[in-house]
Amino acid sequence: GANREELAEKFVMDSMYGNHQYDSMVRTLESEFVFFDYLKNSVPHGDILDEIKSSEAGSLSKSDLLKEYLVGVSIHGSESDTLRNEFDIYCDTSNSSLLMAKLRDFNIEDFYVERAVSGAQYKLQELGMHGEKNVFRSTDLMSIIVKHAPTGSFEAATIAQSYIRLANYEDRVVDINSINYIWAMYAQRKDYSVHTLDTALILFEEAGLLSESESIEILNRLIDQSEKGIRLLLSSYINTKGVECTNRLIETGKLFESDFNVDIFNLSPQNINCLPERHVFLRMMKELYYHRYTKSLEISELESVLLSDYCKNVVEILRANDYSFNGSGSTEVVAKIKSFGMKVSETPDDAEKEYVPFENGYIHDTDIAHIREKNIPLNECVKYADGWHSCMPFLTLFEMQDASLLKENCLEILHNAIFARVVDRRYIGNWHNLIGYIPEFLRICGIDIDWKRMFEILKTFFEYSLIYYPTQQDCISEVNVL
Repeated sequence: GANREELAEKFVMDSMYGNHQYDSMVRTLESEFVFFDYLKNSVPHGDILDEIKSSEAGSLSKSDLLKEYLVGVSIHGSESDTLRNEFDIYCDTSNSSLLMAKLRDFNIEDFYVERAVSGAQYKLQELGMHGEKNVFRSTDLMSIIVKHAPTGSFEAATIAQSYIRLANYEDRVVDINSINYIWAMYAQRKDYSVHTLDTALILFEEAGLLSESESIEILNRLIDQSEKGIRLLLSSYINTKGVECTNRLIETGKLFESDFNVDIFNLSPQNINCLPERHVFLRMMKELYYHRYTKSLEISELESVLLSDYCKNVVEILRANDYSFNGSGSTEVVAKIKSFGMKVSETPDDAEKEYVPFENGYIHDTDIAHIREKNIPLNECVKYADGWHSCMPFLTLFEMQDASLLKENCLEILHNAIFARVVDRRYIGNWHNLIGYIPEFLRICGIDIDWKRMFEILKTFFEYSLIYYPTQQDCISEVNVL
């Protein structure tokens, strides 16, 4: 009644929905109300097929029409209908050769044909077709969420929605509490809760609780799960481990595998020095291709390789292909480029601002020297978050303090750091850094903690976030490389 409408209105207002988001929500609800009408109402699939054949529309529009046709003919058509038998064979065997051969006459690009065919098959599953073979009947909600979590939260959420919709329609019992894992799981693209995971994994390696290969596998799979947003995580791990780790990855060939989520130009200069020249050359060819229209590269994008032993090679490749540098870089890298006879179109530095301690109520890396000079107590400094509203942003704050003082005041420091305030001190900052920086802080303090217990906390985080973690048996069977 009215009370429900008031609650809905309050929820929308509190969530700060914009008009376009509200319209999107309404359209989604409307589509849900009529979702199973496909089963009741026969669409004129013959007319749709004629439209596909005669339409001057592009492949995307034809793909949508083809999907609608295949769904309609599967539910309401007969075996004599065009494409019906071929599509049935595809649904039963996943063999698409007969169907693809028949569809070549429809003048649709293969990519869009495959999009339509797989989309139609999924739609039929959502509608409850294919009997007991239906993927939404043959398992429980939790199992299907866990199965699709590695491909990202977008797909996992869509699959869960399809499962619950069909189960509700068929009045089946659902393990509905499992849906909580969708809200808790690692969110694709924009979830920075693992921002310092590389630091944590290295510490647990040192404690003998994890092997290097396991850490690398965790990070590599996590980057796949995220798709983007944390692309530098594995590079950061390798850079921290140093050249010994890099050489192991080179010897096994792991570093150069196509599914290994590391851009070698994000490695440190020392690690790039370990690489075979051929791989640096191939990576430079990609860089030339990316900038083939502007014929100009930002120094900042190549700073690490320019500080490596391959600087001369990079400069010669650019000069030979008539490319130039622009932007700003460190004094060292600019001098190095010029020493090989190449000009740099430098971007003028911004006018130097007057230093303001803890400007705008946040801590910055420029505050570190001020803190040291004024001997400001650490338990006060850590009350500041950085400009990204992140609590505990700088480990260097702890590294420059006397270990005995850190140990003596560790609980107060840790509490103040975790609850750093932001936005005129009205809110607590985010905890993106804590997963790695809390255990590293305890190590810097020299506190003897139960690392196995700490590791169990990390594993629980993995469990609720649906982040890959090797089984205990795998852990036991693998020798720690350190």
